[in-house]
Amino acid sequence: KQGAHDWHEASDAVMMSIPGMKRSTKETCWYFLQQGDLIAHVLVHVDDYLVGTNQPEWFTWFVKFFGNKYEINDLGRITQIVGMGATQTDDHITLSRSHQIGKSIERFHLNDANPVSLPLPAGPFKVKIPDSADTKLPFLA
Repeated sequence: KQGAHDWHEASDAVMMSIPGMKRSTKETCWYFLQQGDLIAHVLVHVDDYLVGTNQPEWFTWFVKFFGNKYEINDLGRITQIVGMGATQTDDHITLSRSHQIGKSIERFHLNDANPVSLPLPAGPFKVKIPDSADTKLPFLA
């Protein structure tokens, strides 16, 4: 029953052994590194690691470093994560649930349903835009 806890502790120890690596105090599965021009983020979901960096050399180093500790498989560019489809370009990643939505439509036999872009009331509808955003909680702490 302690396997998940033990894996998290072991994985965390390896991640935190990377010079300059920090773990978010708000989200314990988010690690980040910023040194000079290098920016790297590592998101962990159980034993899956999503690595984003602005320097491909660091990614190569990370895969080798982590591979020396554990048996790993580099699956290449992201195509899905945690049930979401992902499309990646050189400057951004788009997440989508369209595949899963399609499966639900088939499952509940709604293929012939009339699509609606948003369930809004008929007639004019005005969205109120807030004057300011709440910035009290920093994302990186």
